Amino acid sequence: MLVRQASRRLALLGLICLLAAGCQSSAGAAPLAGTPTPTTSAAGGGTFTEAVAGIAGYLNPLFADEDNAREINSLVYQGLTQVGGDQQMKPLLAREIRLSADHLTYSAMLRTDVMWADGLPFTAEDVRFTFAVLQDPNYTAPEAATWKGVTVKKVADDRVDFTLKSPSAGFLNSLRIGIIPQHLFPGEVTTIPGSPYSGAKAIGTGPFMIESISADRSVVTLRRNPYATPSPHLDRIMFKSYSSLDGAVSAVAGGLADAVGGVLSTAEARTLERPDVRVIDLRTFSF
Repeated sequence: MLVRQASRRLALLGLICLLAAGCQSSAGAAPLAGTPTPTTSAAGGGTFTEAVAGIAGYLNPLFADEDNAREINSLVYQGLTQVGGDQQMKPLLAREIRLSADHLTYSAMLRTDVMWADGLPFTAEDVRFTFAVLQDPNYTAPEAATWKGVTVKKVADDRVDFTLKSPSAGFLNSLRIGIIPQHLFPGEVTTIPGSPYSGAKAIGTGPFMIESISADRSVVTLRRNPYATPSPHLDRIMFKSYSSLDGAVSAVAGGLADAVGGVLSTAEARTLERPDVRVIDLRTFSF
């Protein structure tokens, strides 16, 4: 991540703290358990502006096909699991995930204190629906391969079971995919990407929701989700699009944005060695 020097550095710190506030702790049960504990809201507010290269696509975690949309979706939607600050898998929309003795069935015990950004409760039906979309024959994104052969069953109002054909060490990571609200997508799977709820009206259970998208899609503004727990420190996050990475970096250097997000190659990082830009390495998680 790139950030303009001096006072703008504080804004970057605010965003990092915001993302950390969304991470819940885990303890005790195997393979994954924990009771999310809301943190006391710190004094915050203000708007954080991120410069990005390119235009964001579908604001729906099941259909996002480029990094800008994925970054926005990570602030709007949440999965059953997440990666904590220690780079370990932890529960998020699940309060606990239990693994059967044969290592084939993962039982997601869902939180009952979560609301969608429109005020309706998050339920097991939302989880069942999300994975039904991923397994629908008309769903052709690469993620579909992960869910072939997985049996998904709603067992109770707060429990959904996932049964595999063979053990998978990485399955908890697969449960990070964002859950979408069943009540907003009543049609066929093929209609979901074009729905306004996959764009300007997108809502999730995450810390932010879509406030506006400019007519040319060059600016996407997020505002606080009033039902998020814990509440984010920032009032808004703006994503401003530029035609190139150089343009985005120049916007930061000129005070038009607070940071440039994204993963840079070693060669790209070298081109950004300039006195008015600081490159910050953040730990990430992947297989």
